[in-house]
Amino acid sequence: MSGQVSHMQVLFNTDRYRRTLVASGVEEKQAEAMTDALSDAIGESVATKYDLELVKKGMQITLYKVITAQTLVLVGAMAAIVFAAIKAIHPS
Repeated sequence: MSGQVSHMQVLFNTDRYRRTLVASGVEEKQAEAMTDALSDAIGESVATKYDLELVKKGMQITLYKVITAQTLVLVGAMAAIVFAAIKAIHPS
């Protein structure tokens, strides 16, 4: 999905996570760094509903194209069979 903007959702409460770390004895600066690192890692590895919707739309378009192509092939094959049958019944 190169070139498309992904609308990232807040996946967890970063302030609460940082406060929990500080309350458990982690220094404020380290807790902030850990919170930022985790937020970045989660943001890069989790698909949002928007991301999934983009993939779904792309798959729907591809499926439509495949079904259209298959339909055209079948109609062409049926037409060839009908013309061959007519030619066999009524040779020129």
